[in-house]
Amino acid sequence: DRELEVLLLAARAMSNNQIASYLHISEGTVKRHFTNIFAKLGASSKADAIQKALKSRLITFRDLSEPGFGDLSELDQ
Repeated sequence: DRELEVLLLAARAMSNNQIASYLHISEGTVKRHFTNIFAKLGASSKADAIQKALKSRLITFRDLSEPGFGDLSELDQ
């Protein structure tokens, strides 16, 4: 699910601009995804959404440490 991808990338400390570039979507689309994520999780910020996603196991700490997906080094190419 794209919203989960966006949330995971944010949890990996990527900015909206970096997420948009990585996923080949506009920054506005990233912001819209966050609006949807906040509503679904009852979150008030990215940090709150990430915390709630971790607590509910939508994402795990293992997801955050796996290489490949969301690797910031790819943005340098």
